[in-house]
Amino acid sequence: MKIVALISQKGGSGKTTLSLNLAIAASRAGKQVVLIDLDPQQSAVRWARLRQNTEPVIMSGHAPNLAQLIVRDMGFPVTGGAKGTINAFKEQINALAACKLSVGMWDGNRSVEYQGMPFSRIDVWLPTNPDQLMLWPSTLTFSMDFYTTLARHALPIRAEAVRAFAGSARKLDMYFWFNYRLHRLKAPTVLSWNALASQFGGDYARQRDFRKGFADDLKDVLDVFPKLPVKLSEAGMEVAPAGPEVLSVPPQRRR
Repeated sequence: MKIVALISQKGGSGKTTLSLNLAIAASRAGKQVVLIDLDPQQSAVRWARLRQNTEPVIMSGHAPNLAQLIVRDMGFPVTGGAKGTINAFKEQINALAACKLSVGMWDGNRSVEYQGMPFSRIDVWLPTNPDQLMLWPSTLTFSMDFYTTLARHALPIRAEAVRAFAGSARKLDMYFWFNYRLHRLKAPTVLSWNALASQFGGDYARQRDFRKGFADDLKDVLDVFPKLPVKLSEAGMEVAPAGPEVLSVPPQRRR
């Protein structure tokens, strides 16, 4: 195996162009060629994505920045510093690495409980600069028990919905609850205010304060999901059976 490296500290000196031409010439000559792009701009990798031909193989020498991918997928800007989103991601990773979960599920006929740690291994390279590329891959490995439980009791989650309620734990709880319960209902149901307070009102001392806060949060949820078949009354919250389409985020209109 022969290794050819084209290295220069000066930008615009033709490293990428020369590398691509050498790789293509060698490939056409019958050689097996792999071109590894170590340039932060990743010009060769972007060029390869535009081609229909898969030869020569062109790959990035940088591993995906897991912190950037997750933070961006949640709809947050990638920022550094003590108050940046990358640092907040680090804190959450540290918390996940140390946490133990106790989760109970009940579908009306069967009870399932899981106790344990969600991850068997967390190996994440966290950059100090939000634009830094990574040379080594990061991995989050579920424990087998936790993964099996998730697979058997999967709950589809829409990332855009999570982003919409990212600033409110209660709104996220309401979204998850509706997502899990609506399609399982057999008939319209009324949940009493006491039951709602037990589920969603852990930080309220007085029920009248909880009612107001819950009504405000539900209004925000209905602004995102206007088709939700729910309404509040003096008795509590009336909920009707519905399919997953009521939890679809409407597309934004272009102005």
